[in-house]
Amino acid sequence: MRPARCEYMQQASAKKNNKGLSVLEIVVAVGIMSLVVFSLGKVNETALRLSSESADRSEASLLLNEGMEAVRFLRDKSWGQKISLLTLGQNYYLAFATSTGYMATTTAPSLIDGKFTRTVVFSEALRDEEDTLASSGANDPSARKVTIIVSWQNRDSYSENLVFYITDILEN
Repeated sequence: MRPARCEYMQQASAKKNNKGLSVLEIVVAVGIMSLVVFSLGKVNETALRLSSESADRSEASLLLNEGMEAVRFLRDKSWGQKISLLTLGQNYYLAFATSTGYMATTTAPSLIDGKFTRTVVFSEALRDEEDTLASSGANDPSARKVTIIVSWQNRDSYSENLVFYITDILEN
C-alpha cells in the first residue's frame, strides 16, 4: 500500500508545481501582452504624427504653387506697377484684395489656415556675358529672382521654399 500512497503524494506534489507554473505563465503572458499593447500604441502615435507632417508638407507645397501663380498673375497684370516698384530683398506677403479681386503684395504678415506663413522675396536677376541668368553678373532690370518661403510650426519649425525667375515678357 505504501507505493500507492507515494504515487498519490507525487501526483499531489506535481499538481502544486503546475499551479505555481500556471501563475508564473500568467504573469509572463500579461507582461508580454502589455509590451505588445504599448508597442502598438507607440507605432500608432508615430503613424499619426507622420501623417500630420505629410499633410502639412502637402499643404505647404500647394501654397508655394499658389504663390508662384499669384506672382505670375501680378507680373502679367502690370510689371511696372506690381513688380518693378517693389523693394528688392524686402519680405512681402500675398493677401487677397477684395477691392481688386486678386492677390496683392503686402508687408503685413498673416497666417494662412491659422498655421502657415508665406513670404515672398524679390531680388535682382543677374546675367553673365552670354546673357544667361547667373549667380553673378549685371543686373537685368526686366527680370526678378523670386523666392517664396512657406513656414509653419508643430512640435518643430518647418519650411519649404521655391525659387524661380520672372521677366517682363509682356513689356507692360
